[in-house]
Amino acid sequence: MDGRERIIHFYNPKFKSSLAPAASAVKYETQHFDLPPIAEGPFIGKGDDVDARWDYISAIGDTMISHEEMIKLGLNPDDSLKITDPRNGKPGYRVAIEVFHQLHCLNLLRQNVYKDYYAPLGGDTSAPLMDLRGHLDHCIDALRQFVMCQGDVGVFSFHYPFNDGDPWPDYSTPHTCRNFEAIRQWGVDHTVPRGPDEPEH
Repeated sequence: MDGRERIIHFYNPKFKSSLAPAASAVKYETQHFDLPPIAEGPFIGKGDDVDARWDYISAIGDTMISHEEMIKLGLNPDDSLKITDPRNGKPGYRVAIEVFHQLHCLNLLRQNVYKDYYAPLGGDTSAPLMDLRGHLDHCIDALRQFVMCQGDVGVFSFHYPFNDGDPWPDYSTPHTCRNFEAIRQWGVDHTVPRGPDEPEH
């Protein structure tokens, strides 16, 4: 059994997340994280181009699962939002894929770093201070729980990028990752539009 098979085995025990609707989209690959000593890249900063990048990875609609899938996932159908797919009249329950919520939270943290730019545009960062702090606290704790749940035990070394004798972490290490584009495409393909009588959430 090679390292990749061990990781796949680790992610596929009989946990309820393996029954999630998008589990069929999961494909594994090795990626090197791109984290230079000075942050740069298409997801860093503010502006239309950066916003478009974040929208592409996080602004994915909800999907729908059946009553039977709710039970298999250990979710309570009795107090969950029941919907009817407006395209075909099929009943079910509205659900959101976790990764898109996590990315929404990261995006909110990014926008709050550049609040002077984003608050005048409206949206979450323009909310009253107590509401915004509540939203940010929610996001920080959601991301904390996710990071602790994943418990990445990979390692990174240290190097001297500036030749000044000061060691910096080298975060560009290999990770076995789920292919995000495959999950994103599954989300796009399975998005259920909001029905005319369906409440906002």
